[in-house]
Amino acid sequence: MKKIITSLLFLPIVSQANVNLEVQLLDLFQSNGTLITAGSKGILVASTTDSVFGQSDALLGLNLTVGSIFAGDDVVVGVMSASALDTNRGFADSVVVPYSGNLGEGDKLAFYWFPDISGSTVVGGSSYGFYRSDSIDSGAGGTVAFIAPATGSALTLAYYDTANGGMATKPEFTASLTVPVPEPSTYALMGLGLVVVGLMARRKKV
Repeated sequence: MKKIITSLLFLPIVSQANVNLEVQLLDLFQSNGTLITAGSKGILVASTTDSVFGQSDALLGLNLTVGSIFAGDDVVVGVMSASALDTNRGFADSVVVPYSGNLGEGDKLAFYWFPDISGSTVVGGSSYGFYRSDSIDSGAGGTVAFIAPATGSALTLAYYDTANGGMATKPEFTASLTVPVPEPSTYALMGLGLVVVGLMARRKKV
C-alpha cells in the first residue's frame, strides 16, 4: 500500500495553462466570390507582442504547421482544413492551445484561409483571406472577440453577418488578398546566399 501511495505522489502534474479555441467560420469565399472548396487550408494565429498581424510578403514561404512563426511575433496556434457543411464551405474545428513563452491571455487572434494551397507551404501568387474582430455583435446582443481567453477557459471564434443581426459583410470573408511573387532578383540573391553557405561549409571540412 505504501508503494502505491509513493508512486502516486510522483505522477507528473498536467499543466492547466491551456485554452480550448473552437473555430466556427462558415461561408468563406475564394477571390472570385464563390465558396471555398473542401480541403482549403486555414490557420489560427496569435500575435504575441505587437498586436499587428503579418500580411502579404510576410506570409511567403510560411509553413502551415503549428508553432510556425512569421512577421517576428505571429505564431500559428492551429491548422485546419475546410469541410463541406451542408450548403456551407468553411471551418468548424477546435484546437487546444498551451500558453507558454510570450503566448498567453490577452493576445490578439486572427484567422487566415488559403483557397489555392494544397500543400503545407505558402507560395507566391496564392490568394488568401484574413479575418479578426475585437467585438462581433450578434442578434442576441452578445459579443465574440478574437482575443486569447483566460487560462483554462474556452472560446468560440465566429462571426455574425448582416443577415444574422451582425455587422460583418461578405467582402470581409473573401480571399481578396494575394501573396506577392518574388522578383527574379530575389531568387538570385537567395541562390547566391546558398552558394556562399555551401562554400563556407566546404572550407570548414577542409
